Amino acid sequence: MSFMRTIGLLAMALTTASNAAAAPPIGVRDAYVTGRNAPLSIAAPGLSGNDFDPEGDPFVVSNYSPPAHGTLTSIVTNGSFVYVPDPGFVGTDSFVYLLMDEANDASNETLVTIEVLADPNRAPIGTGDAYGTPAGTTLTIPAPGLLANDYDPDGNELVATNYSEPSHGTLTSIVTDGSFVYVPKPGFVGTDAFQYILQDESGLSSIEVPVTIEILAAGPGNPVGIADAYVTPRDTTLSVGAPGLTANDRDPAGEEFMVTNYSTPAHGTVTSIVTNGSFTYVPDPGFVGTDSFVYLLMDASNDASNETLVTIEVLPDFNRAPVGTPDEYGTPVGVTLSVPAPGLAANDYDPDGDELIVSNYFPPAHGTVTSIVTDGSFVYVPDPGFNGIDRFEYALVDSSGEFSSTTRVTIQVPEATQLASLLGGCMFLTALAARRASFRGRRTDRREWRNAPR
Repeated sequence: MSFMRTIGLLAMALTTASNAAAAPPIGVRDAYVTGRNAPLSIAAPGLSGNDFDPEGDPFVVSNYSPPAHGTLTSIVTNGSFVYVPDPGFVGTDSFVYLLMDEANDASNETLVTIEVLADPNRAPIGTGDAYGTPAGTTLTIPAPGLLANDYDPDGNELVATNYSEPSHGTLTSIVTDGSFVYVPKPGFVGTDAFQYILQDESGLSSIEVPVTIEILAAGPGNPVGIADAYVTPRDTTLSVGAPGLTANDRDPAGEEFMVTNYSTPAHGTVTSIVTNGSFTYVPDPGFVGTDSFVYLLMDASNDASNETLVTIEVLPDFNRAPVGTPDEYGTPVGVTLSVPAPGLAANDYDPDGDELIVSNYFPPAHGTVTSIVTDGSFVYVPDPGFNGIDRFEYALVDSSGEFSSTTRVTIQVPEATQLASLLGGCMFLTALAARRASFRGRRTDRREWRNAPR
């Protein structure tokens, strides 16, 4: 999961009577954000989306310097690029680029900063397990075993990493895929226990997860159902494949058994339950909390088990609120500013990767937003004669209905004289014109420059 943040600082240059030379394009600095070990892919117009040519000439990205903590695997004249951070790097990286217009006028060196964020990964959640085995009988649990009822909020793959030793038996084998083999001590009847820890693919660990094993008295008798526990997020269907409910159940006589009857949960629906132990549970809309039902087993001799409890913990929504990043634009006095999609939303971010839309906005004080669309596009018209800084705010909403805090949009509306001062006026242009030849595809004394492919 990655996102872009472009700081749209207004950059315009003016020609004057004392400077008849053609004015070069003006590059405006850019800033982006991506996660650790996450490539950043920026589509056109990308780098050049907030750049400007005073004479309206078309321009392209022509040269660039390499970043210090990553690689530009692709950068194109239309402003698109792909950045891959070095493995494990977290911090700020940067590179610079040049623009070239159709008159071969080169721009200033334009800085691009990329903030590589620490992994926002969340810890996995382990759910306690319970099993049973007759006295003196080895318990062998195949994969996914311990992991079958565990959960990761980010959808990462999970492994069992560490475990404690039980008191009344031996774990002769425990594997990262959740399978294990337990051998009770000779003659022991009662409850044994151990714990394990989950780890996700980002290396984040869970708290210790308890496992209980009921050592049953050997001999003939009815099948024994062992309590089951599962978790699912709010409004999320839980589907458990075979052997499911029966994976931890036992028959002292070693007979085959199956699920025969079940009760109805109070806060959801069991839409499917099969004799092989598989089932599907759908929580009631919006329900958060603990739901439960019970089932019975029947063995080949028609002996019925005890009522066996199944608890399902319906967790609060793990969705995280979207994050809006402030935007900045500029337009001259009396000139309408039209920003196409993705516009406001281009540099915003959702930690869960949800689609985002602009949902609400608060109007500016010195102009009018005549159009603002959920895709982030908008049209701003400054009040007649207004000169200065105007602002408005908007909110985002993700596909789960979660809202962001308000995000500020700043619009600079300067007069012509202020436009010149922003870039050092004619002195800036004259100095830039004197330097631009040394920028064109050759190494400078400051950094290595590379040509951008077309």
